[in-house]
Amino acid sequence: MYVLMSDTCWFVIDPSCKPDAVTRSRAADDLKARELKAIIITHGHFDHLAAAGIWSEEYPVVPIYIHPEDAICLKDPRKNCSLDFAGPETYDIEPKDIMSLDGTTVDGLKITVLHTPGHCKGECAIIFEDTEKTDERPALFTGDLLFKGSIGRTDLYDGDYKEMQASLEMIKKLDRDYTVLPGHGPSSTLDMEKATNPFL
Repeated sequence: MYVLMSDTCWFVIDPSCKPDAVTRSRAADDLKARELKAIIITHGHFDHLAAAGIWSEEYPVVPIYIHPEDAICLKDPRKNCSLDFAGPETYDIEPKDIMSLDGTTVDGLKITVLHTPGHCKGECAIIFEDTEKTDERPALFTGDLLFKGSIGRTDLYDGDYKEMQASLEMIKKLDRDYTVLPGHGPSSTLDMEKATNPFL
């Protein structure tokens, strides 16, 4: 799970941890002065949304976003893979379409949503770009599409290696460097991944 802060607001990316993990963190005081704007889910696997229901209860007016192709995963433990790994889990939330965020700007942060299927049908990569600090690398949240030195698996429900290849080509064609923030493992940069990742 990631928390992204701007001057006046904050976002949660992949709510796998309960809210108290954030409110007890070193960032707690900074967050108190800011408004939680959105909870964004990169894809519908349980390990990326395990606490989504709790976030929804504690922040009922904050929208939760996921791609429509993966919204069904919230209600189906086979599709969210919890049945195979952690015991059946479902999530009683009503999400919004993540694609509606594409092209929006919130508190100086331009949001770009890329539909990147392969790991699953609704996988998305999310870019946050500071429109005022144009010399800084934008943040690219890749979910389980792209990891440092590797990529996500395609053998789970709705995985498709050909779609994964097409999505990686889309990422490879991005024309600037990004800070890559994957769903698992350490961060990287897109330039580094283009130069060293054997799947790119």
